[in-house]
Amino acid sequence: MIKLLPLKSIFIVSFLLELLALLFIRIMGIDWDYHPDAITYIKTSSSISVDIYNMIFNPNFCHVNLSTALIKNIFLIINKGFYFMVNFLGSRQINILILNIFLFSITNYFIALILRPFKHKYYEWFEYLVIFNPYRVYLATAILKDTTVIFLLIISFYFYSRNDFKSKYTKLKKSYFDFFGKLSFLFFSFISLVVALRSIIYMIVLPRFFDNLKKIKPLILIVIIVIGINYYFESGLLNAFNNASVTDMNFRDYGNIPNFSSLGTLGTLLRIIIWPILYVSGIFFFFSPSLKLSLIALGLLFISFILFKLKKVPFLGSSFLGMSFFAGITSGFLSFSRYVLPIWLLSTMVIYIKESPNYKKISKNNFRFSNNNIQNKIIIK
Repeated sequence: MIKLLPLKSIFIVSFLLELLALLFIRIMGIDWDYHPDAITYIKTSSSISVDIYNMIFNPNFCHVNLSTALIKNIFLIINKGFYFMVNFLGSRQINILILNIFLFSITNYFIALILRPFKHKYYEWFEYLVIFNPYRVYLATAILKDTTVIFLLIISFYFYSRNDFKSKYTKLKKSYFDFFGKLSFLFFSFISLVVALRSIIYMIVLPRFFDNLKKIKPLILIVIIVIGINYYFESGLLNAFNNASVTDMNFRDYGNIPNFSSLGTLGTLLRIIIWPILYVSGIFFFFSPSLKLSLIALGLLFISFILFKLKKVPFLGSSFLGMSFFAGITSGFLSFSRYVLPIWLLSTMVIYIKESPNYKKISKNNFRFSNNNIQNKIIIK
């Protein structure tokens, strides 16, 4: 039987593991510019940051007064936060990598902090497979925003779920969480949107609203969201999905997973249904066997096996919807894998926690957390 790391040791072990991973990846010949996005961040962060700053705070640049410019252009920062971070760090690769490794390590600490009050069957294996997921380890060695996004989402999850207990779970305070927790949740949620607009899709996993799709309220909200997204894409959502199908996003030979693009609209529908299943099960590996894909697939496969042993489906309603959306807007499976990793992480944690005897005990002790309540939430001491 494996033993858990002391909570205080998780940060140090994670940090050292990332240093070893970075060394191994460099030995393999994968340098900082392996990803096209990394080159974009390094080369353009300074100019983009200056332009956005001027458009918001420099009225002469915008030919309007400061208050008008601020109101009109404040939303320019949405999805641009990582450019500001890279620029703040001098666009130096070593600075960004150190930040990534630090954020990866502190994220693992908070993941354990969230999970451990609800540990039950197979917990030791589950925690290690989650916090040391091979794909997360790899992404933290790249100059990409994904590690920052996951950090912000996990911190948001922590504050969203956190509450104080009285008398060992027997009596809960009236409010879901204290003012500080609520304010912190809103702050980190907003920052996650600043770093990556796609975080709005990840955030739907937290309130658990879509878990029970037999209820009328989540179905109505799904319709509203689809209408809103359809309005966002000028040509409509389905056309945007179809256009993505014919856009070449297979940047690596080992990511050549069928995207059914030759089948038109039918292929799009197949992709948004099949890709999420291929991803969480890890069986996408058999379509394009390679060492690099095996590292991604094994981490997912072992988690799915644990959930199977717990007799749980590796999906929430919200996670399947989110993954289907990203399957629609991407044609390359590797890009899809990056986009859905935060969804997989959050939903996997929620699914495991719901099976915990502690969680079920809380559910029975207070109607707010009953299994029939679609607004229920995970509570952390």
